[in-house]
Amino acid sequence: MKNGDIVYRYSWSLGWSTLVAHPFRYRFDPVPGIHKTLGTWFGCVYKIPRVMNEKRQWFASEGYGRVKRSPLNLPNPYDDWPRADRRYDKSWKKNKKVTRQYMKNIAPW
Repeated sequence: MKNGDIVYRYSWSLGWSTLVAHPFRYRFDPVPGIHKTLGTWFGCVYKIPRVMNEKRQWFASEGYGRVKRSPLNLPNPYDDWPRADRRYDKSWKKNKKVTRQYMKNIAPW
């Protein structure tokens, strides 16, 4: 395979049982379907509270733990706490030109 050759990436389309071909130029175009989407799925926008070990510890001690850390006072997955790092996604510091300044004058081939 040489640079610029047409390559196809195959994937199943949603809702249909057909195979779809996505053409792209090798090492010139981004590979279709391989990217990090800034979607709104649960783990991307909101924190997932990880408190299962504290719940186990509470029930193993038969409820003789700290009252502030009882399972009734712990967060659950329905507490929508927004993630703090989401506001930095569109920051100038995340720009590729800033993070990879040394690649600015390198030829693409």
